[in-house]
Amino acid sequence: MIGLHNEAVACLVKSVSILYEISKEDEELICKIEKTRIKMEKAVLEGKNLTDVYVVNLSQELDEYLVEIQKKGLIKRVLWLS
Repeated sequence: MIGLHNEAVACLVKSVSILYEISKEDEELICKIEKTRIKMEKAVLEGKNLTDVYVVNLSQELDEYLVEIQKKGLIKRVLWLS
């Protein structure tokens, strides 16, 4: 299952890269965001609460990545193309 998630993340990054020229650093950041989102989704499916330490840590990690990508203005550029 993880292999499919990694493949899905790679396809997402590739499609964004085709639509909008992004740096390798931005690609890595998009990968981190998507992988963390997948981990959070899996935690919810496993029945973890939002107050579980693991989920809180994932949420904080995702927040940091999203703040970083917002500073770059990448979200607006990518969403504009979708």
